[in-house]
Amino acid sequence: MASPPSPAAPSRRRFLGTASAAAAALACGGAGPTSPAPSSAPATPAPPAGPPIPWRAFRGANGGVGLTEADVAALAAAGGNLIRLSFPDRPLMGLDAPHPFDETAFGHLERVLDWCEPRGVSVLVDPHRFPGTAHPYTMLGTDSFWRDFRWHDLAVRLWAEIARRCAARGTVLAGYDLLNEPEVPFPMPSGTSYDLNLLYRKLVSAVRSQDARHTIVLAGPRFVSGGRVHGYHEGLALLEVPPDENLCFETHTYDPTAFTFQGVEAPVDPDTGEPLDCTTCGACCRAGEGAMLLTPDDLLAWKRAGRADLAERTAPGHFGLHAFPTTLEGACVHLTTPGDRTLCAIYAVRAEVCREFQAGSWQCLEFRRDLRRHRQRG
Repeated sequence: MASPPSPAAPSRRRFLGTASAAAAALACGGAGPTSPAPSSAPATPAPPAGPPIPWRAFRGANGGVGLTEADVAALAAAGGNLIRLSFPDRPLMGLDAPHPFDETAFGHLERVLDWCEPRGVSVLVDPHRFPGTAHPYTMLGTDSFWRDFRWHDLAVRLWAEIARRCAARGTVLAGYDLLNEPEVPFPMPSGTSYDLNLLYRKLVSAVRSQDARHTIVLAGPRFVSGGRVHGYHEGLALLEVPPDENLCFETHTYDPTAFTFQGVEAPVDPDTGEPLDCTTCGACCRAGEGAMLLTPDDLLAWKRAGRADLAERTAPGHFGLHAFPTTLEGACVHLTTPGDRTLCAIYAVRAEVCREFQAGSWQCLEFRRDLRRHRQRG
């Protein structure tokens, strides 16, 4: 087995540390590509001329399609000067064929740029989601996106269009955030659709075909090696720096969550106004097959507590770990529903992931949204 690389920032380029409002990572990679590598991006008109607009010292926040002009004004008043504008809930490109550009989403991007410019706030454009990806808030190693070059072609097309529309926006545009939280196999098979470095070179080329001035941001990937998930900061060591002098590198740091998510817990669901009561919810216990992960410490603790039956009743989980087995509906088998209540049958010896999960956290609210969407679909 190959040894994981030592974490090291790519040389001669700037480094961006930014936290993302994305859901927890859930899965990892598989086999090789199913189609030949595509040719490079088609020829396009020369991008606007002018000197590079370098990355500056920024402090800001994530924003989405719900961002308002009042939000921008409040950020500026608080001393913020950057919005990472993300589109997980209204993708800039349709997820289904024929994958049209979403003019409503692009219109929101233009409005936010207009709101930010007079207030000295810059925008980092983050599509966040592409055709071929399954989860709105993070990329999964099991996504179709990594199994066929045709999904990469769509990403290239989208980034060329974003850059075409934004190239002339000057300093209100901080740059282009190419991918959100990619996940790759380790070692990464060179020249295949799992080759993140190959994809980054194509995306950089697509942007530069339209915009030679603004910063391009490359995110470090997460990967699995040695029985554990290696975080995005470690994934930076897997990157080969594309031949471009205006790049910035990004990592998302979530641990320790008690620090990074302090103060974000909500006493009520902001979407519905309902009080957050775990015993009438259970959304986090319905995360789906392979997603509710168990650690080796969980298995050992169960055996020491005389519950070897729990350690023996597991299912394959993401990242090569064990997981709670689930019902056909994707609920943990230990979730019970007496009447209108949702209770845990093994609450006293529940797993670490369950003990540390915080009601009202952004993950909690996203699980609740996913459950509502699932029920609405019937």
